[in-house]
Amino acid sequence: MQQPLMSVTVRRAFGWGIVVLVDDDPEHGDVPDVDSEQPVSATETGMVVLVRHATATDEYDEDDMLVLAQAEVTIRLLAESQPDNPTRAVLYTGVLRVPSRRLSVGDANDEIVVPAHHSNLVTVSVEVGAVIDDGADAVRVDLAPVL
Repeated sequence: MQQPLMSVTVRRAFGWGIVVLVDDDPEHGDVPDVDSEQPVSATETGMVVLVRHATATDEYDEDDMLVLAQAEVTIRLLAESQPDNPTRAVLYTGVLRVPSRRLSVGDANDEIVVPAHHSNLVTVSVEVGAVIDDGADAVRVDLAPVL
């Protein structure tokens, strides 16, 4: 198995319970309508992945303040598509176009920008057995060039 060209992991509270992936240039990326019955809503110009909502917790701190739930999102830029990993369940596979080659990943509260191929074969996966009914605790997004 080849090493990714780049890998970034973000672990934080996602107040909207979603992660949006679109071209960093607003002229090229469009956020698709969210289908709350599907773990991933996508078009060729944007993607929304359901993750654990920040308030999906019953944990409180010593001051009786709600401790926000966190989700982890890993983005991997690959030189070529890799075979499915038997320890991961694929939630979505499709094409995501990123003409600027800069992908914005985040939500209304915060985002990061990572490099991407112009046209990406995107695979969104979780560990086998992960609970995804109310959004996944940890997702991995692999970006490989479309040949």
